[in-house]
Amino acid sequence: MSEAEASEVQRRLILGIGLAVVAGGFALIPTDKLQPPPSKPLFFYLVPLLRVRALLQEAQSIIPVGDYEQLRVLLSRIEGSPNNVQENLRNAAASLPSSKDAEAAEYVARDVYEYIKNIDYQTYYDTPNKSSKELFDFSQKSAAAADGKLKEFLSLMPRDQVKAAEDQIAAAAPAGI
Repeated sequence: MSEAEASEVQRRLILGIGLAVVAGGFALIPTDKLQPPPSKPLFFYLVPLLRVRALLQEAQSIIPVGDYEQLRVLLSRIEGSPNNVQENLRNAAASLPSSKDAEAAEYVARDVYEYIKNIDYQTYYDTPNKSSKELFDFSQKSAAAADGKLKEFLSLMPRDQVKAAEDQIAAAAPAGI
């Protein structure tokens, strides 16, 4: 190999090692540190979460009836627009001023979302070898647990922000929202 080729190989090797070190360092940065903080006031994220809480209570009354289709519609309202439970849980937790509080809220938020996902027993049980009573009991327990965890999540939020969200829901109620 000529001296020019050897220096080219050495230059590429150094460049490759340098890029690998930079990529490795970048991988160590937690992804939540890379995301910009939520741009809206905290109560804005709490309004849909309060609506989700009401929908979870409605789910607990639907489940014993055994109407799976109505339950799926309700779950799509919880997970989809306008409530977007996962996104609003994440944004509300990230809006907290203290990183310790935000971390605690994120932990509870993950539990809330996991319980909500489990309300649809078909995401948990892959084979329908259980009786429908057992499946609906599982959904009922998941809905109750999700409601309890959401209540815990809301207790981690500043009381004035929760009150502002409650006031906004109360003001919108006569309009049919």
